[in-house]
Parts: sequence; C-alpha cells; structure tokens
Amino acid sequence: MRSLTMKCLFLGLAVLLMAPTPAAAQSTPGTLGAGVSFLSDDGTATGVTVDYAKPFRSLGNNRTLSWVGDFSWHRKSFDDDLFDVDANATLLSFMGGVRIGGPLGQNENLRWHGQGLVGIVRSSVGGDDIDELCDLADELTDADCSETSFVFSPGGGIDYSFNERTAFRAQLALLLGDDISAVRIWFGIARQLGQ
Repeated sequence: MRSLTMKCLFLGLAVLLMAPTPAAAQSTPGTLGAGVSFLSDDGTATGVTVDYAKPFRSLGNNRTLSWVGDFSWHRKSFDDDLFDVDANATLLSFMGGVRIGGPLGQNENLRWHGQGLVGIVRSSVGGDDIDELCDLADELTDADCSETSFVFSPGGGIDYSFNERTAFRAQLALLLGDDISAVRIWFGIARQLGQ
C-alpha cells in the first residue's frame, strides 16, 4: 500500500513539473520561513525549522501552488540513572514537495497553506559512554545508534501578515515513516524575498 501511495505521489509531481508555468507565477517572489520547532516522538525535542517556498502556478480564488524545501534540526537530552548514561538524541530532516495556499476568508492579513513533503530523516544518539552501549546493542540485536530513513510529511499552517513582506507563521506537520511517527509544530517568521 505504501509503495502505491509513493508511486501516485511521484506521478503527480511529474505531471506538475511538465505543466507550463504561467508568467505571473514565475515573477512571484519566494518566501523564506524560519522559527523554533517542537517535535513530539516519545517526548518533546526542541529545535529549528527553515523552509523556502517558490510559487510555480497561480490558481483561482487567489491561490497558488509552490515548490517547498524544508530542513529541521531537533535535539533532546536525557539521562538514565539506572544505566548511568547521559545522552542526546538528534534528528535532522531534509524534505521537499508541493504547497498550496491562499487567503483565509475576507481578512487580507491571514493566509493558509497545506503541503505534502517527502524526504529523509537522520536520527542519532550520542553522549557519555553511549558508544559502548551502541556497540553492545549492535552485537546483541543488530540495532544501530544512528539511522537514516524515508519520511512522508503532510501538514499545514497559517500566516498572519504584519506588513507587506513579513508574516508570523504557525505550522503543524506529521512525520511518517518506517522508523518515525511524530508531530512537528513550529512558530516563526516568514519573509517574502525578491521583488
């Protein structure tokens, strides 16, 4: 089922890539967003998220389709008195995909967006004496203290513009993969670049 979903997603992206881009969408500036984020996966990790969206197609009702690139870094520290271990879990994600967005109702300052991203997530654990535990876990269970896996991330958000080019952003996304199932919330600033 998962491979069929991925095939449909890649086929849809290929069709969008081959479609001609209207001149209005080509001249629309991209938007860079950055802020603090929280990842909930067996506890909460704190980090940063940065994304860049560039419109490629104008739709009716003042909506646009955009390409999106997304990067996030999260870290969580924990200590276990039972095993006398202090450790840090780090998660990096690199994703790309498509975003649709438009104005929210009659308020010109509010805009919504929904997106679907695919990419990779790199998770690792490190800290005092953790290397010895990783070696032991590897010998006993074929476990690894770092993994890279494929992830699919549907999500959406709201931007509140406080001037012509800058907005406050709140966004919620799910990170779904073989080795991860987490919710990411981030708050920050989105700024229109270019003209």
